[in-house]
Amino acid sequence: MEEPNFSRASPRRFITMTMQDKYMAVCFIYDRVQYQNLCRYENPDGTFNISKNCLAKLPHHTNPFIEALEDSNSSPASSSESALIKYGDRSQSPMPPLNAFVSHYWLQMSMAALIISLLTILLVYFMTAIFTNRKKGPRTARVDNSGTISLGKISFHPDEVLGVGSKGTFVYRGSFEGSQDCAVKRVVSQCLTLADREVDFLRSLQHPNLVRYLATEIDPQFIYIALELAEYTLRSVVENEKLDEVDLSLQELCRQSAMGLEHLHQLDIVHRDIKPENILISFCKRPYNKRSVMISDFGLSKQLDNYDTHGHSSSVLRYFDGTQGWMAPEIIEAKLEGKNLAPSKAADIFSLGNVFYYIFFGGRHPFGEKVESRQFNIKENRNVFNEFSMSDNLRPLTAEVILCNHLVGSMIAPQPENRPPISSVLKFPLFLSKDRQLQFLSDVSDWLDQDKGFTSIEKNRRKVFGFDWKQSLTTSLLDDIEGRNGTKHRGYRGHKLQDLLRVIRNKRNHYNDCSDELKSDLGHMPDQFLEYFNSRFPELILHVYKAFQIHRRNINFKNYYNQDDDYYFKELDEIHCLSRN
Repeated sequence: MEEPNFSRASPRRFITMTMQDKYMAVCFIYDRVQYQNLCRYENPDGTFNISKNCLAKLPHHTNPFIEALEDSNSSPASSSESALIKYGDRSQSPMPPLNAFVSHYWLQMSMAALIISLLTILLVYFMTAIFTNRKKGPRTARVDNSGTISLGKISFHPDEVLGVGSKGTFVYRGSFEGSQDCAVKRVVSQCLTLADREVDFLRSLQHPNLVRYLATEIDPQFIYIALELAEYTLRSVVENEKLDEVDLSLQELCRQSAMGLEHLHQLDIVHRDIKPENILISFCKRPYNKRSVMISDFGLSKQLDNYDTHGHSSSVLRYFDGTQGWMAPEIIEAKLEGKNLAPSKAADIFSLGNVFYYIFFGGRHPFGEKVESRQFNIKENRNVFNEFSMSDNLRPLTAEVILCNHLVGSMIAPQPENRPPISSVLKFPLFLSKDRQLQFLSDVSDWLDQDKGFTSIEKNRRKVFGFDWKQSLTTSLLDDIEGRNGTKHRGYRGHKLQDLLRVIRNKRNHYNDCSDELKSDLGHMPDQFLEYFNSRFPELILHVYKAFQIHRRNINFKNYYNQDDDYYFKELDEIHCLSRN
């Protein structure tokens, strides 16, 4: 039988009941005295008739209150007075019947259950009140002598306008809880559905590249949404040439925008209104004093349900919200023809591709600069990659520009299935650091030395370097690889791309062994060193990256390619020019 716990203050009771040979074992403590017996039934006076041979005995060494029985072999008395066996020499207090103990036990349990239930109800009530404050009904806004409007935790002055949206939406500079600067988005009550949808998404989204939600208030006319305050919109930075002020590279602006969209797509949420006005740049944040790029405005966002990557589903929508000039062609066509269309991630990719081009080329648009003709150009797939002169880019064709052109050209492909998923966008070499790009070229060179049979990389090599890549090198490097300065190397063939990669790998691995003159020409590692080769062979990284897509599952290259999708980057003329025939 289980040992009672004597460490607790008296009076305490400990009851164990088991059926054994139709007897009930009863063990309890009352007034610091332990009682134990095997009984058939309870007497009216609260004692029990015991069995003649079933008297139990607890271990002496575990119980300080138990004393040795006078005679463990003697038969217990049969009278009702001796039917109750007492351990210890203290005088016995009048013992209540067993049902008193049981009733007290269940009373305690019932009270505990009631308290827990009440606490749970209160917790649910307060949490519901916090998260659905706007559902309680309209409040009345207060206006002080300065004209500041206050409603709940939100306050703002109507003269401090940050932006104006569609359908009567205004964004003001305001305050949250009287101390934190914020942006206050005021939406007319007729757009309650859109406002509710945006708030529901904002509450569920937590990511550095998505604007942070603070609170919501409502009055009879408007819904007020308090959001994290940003210093700039992407449009104001690009068109006012403030890139130096934000201290973010073009690649970083694109990368962080893509990371925000990646988080949405991982949750099967489509934004449906990606454009420069809806991409914000934060104030400098601690501890590194860096800015973040944040996607905002989730009023048109949609949670996908049973849709695949490109939006194919039996359930479709006939609502084609968005901004003209940034919509995907399939949306424009469906709207013009009155067709049903499901929302898709691919449509977001199209819009983001336009934003990338806008960032890299100083506010220019791949479908033309005239706003009134963009919608038509998008529908007809008339863009810089197949219609307009590439000289309109106003930027030299560096390796970064070539990478950007190819990525954007893939993202704005006319057919949704030809657009890369956002995870493949972020793996594109445009977003690799200089050191990582060098490492990629070195890994490819190592692999080519082991697999002599892979010749696909030599296809279209003339697009990279013409007929002989040696003609593009400086004298110091040419003398080094040909042994004119006394060095001995395995021969390098000027018409083989594989050998060019071997030069890059070997000079990177043995940079410290190079002569001072050669180091001066190659520049410091890794940025200047990579720029030495990129400036002479700007198509090199893109060409190698596309050629090695077939080996994306190889352990040496899995970090350079998206492993969750089988998307392959194609030639731009294959996905643009041919689509118009």
